[in-house]
Amino acid sequence: MKSSDFNGIPLRNISKELNIEYEGSIDLIKELVSEEIVSIQSSTNPHIIGFQHYPIDSQKHILEDAKNTKEKIHSFGEFSFSSEETEFPIFLS
Repeated sequence: MKSSDFNGIPLRNISKELNIEYEGSIDLIKELVSEEIVSIQSSTNPHIIGFQHYPIDSQKHILEDAKNTKEKIHSFGEFSFSSEETEFPIFLS
């Protein structure tokens, strides 16, 4: 995270990396946001970390709404990848 090349961690990756339920991971992240340990970026290009962060209440609202975001699996032959079914993906920084 201290690298100048760091662009955030996709929200869904947190639950996958920690092997916990997606909705449960969001509740944990909301606590971290409340404590100002992490912040979120949500836009059409969340890889770009903004100059200022959303207000904490807005971040928590965005995260709560994310519980309804579904993951879509795309397959091309033996290759597959997932994406969020949203125009505004969420990254943590």
